[in-house]
Amino acid sequence: MNLFIVGAGGHGKVVADLSRLLNNYDNIFFLDDNKKVGSYVLDYKIVNKVDYKYITKISNNENVFFVALGNCQIRKKIQNNLVNMDKNIATLIHPLTSISRFSKIGIGTLICAGAVLGPDSIIGDGCILNHSSTVDHDCIVGDFTHISPHSSISGNVTFGELSFLGSGARIIEGKSVGKNSIIGSGAVVISDIPDNKVAKGIPAKF
Repeated sequence: MNLFIVGAGGHGKVVADLSRLLNNYDNIFFLDDNKKVGSYVLDYKIVNKVDYKYITKISNNENVFFVALGNCQIRKKIQNNLVNMDKNIATLIHPLTSISRFSKIGIGTLICAGAVLGPDSIIGDGCILNHSSTVDHDCIVGDFTHISPHSSISGNVTFGELSFLGSGARIIEGKSVGKNSIIGSGAVVISDIPDNKVAKGIPAKF
């Protein structure tokens, strides 16, 4: 089985390094519009641009894809395109995590080293749970969200689709963050944040 990683930037490097540890793939390749085809990132070859004609030719039986782009909107667009093409989408979980067997994790999601996921929490498709982040019990984390390193979501929190939680930020129990919102690094959310807002500070204000 071969893994094709879409995006060879910093996030792509994290994905490739994690994928190597899993030992599930015979080969790991990159697809990237901003790198020279034939060049290498880490030890992995950039075999093409993000070209859907090229992707169409790749056999579904022997290959799987992962979209490694930090931008939530672009990640959603490309992953949904791949799903509509009936391509296999990987879900990648670092071996050094604590994941409750009572949680649910969507396709195309990345869970990095040190992350903790509590029971009865639901993580959507195409999410990033970055290094040493925590999502406690009974949370709902929407599709294509990004939970940055060392951030934490307490129990019974709803975190909306396409939203971003900055490094070291905190959301206290029972609160909600709407869709397509940004919580700044180091912020502490103690009240609900609506859709399409940018909130920062202690306590977080938009």
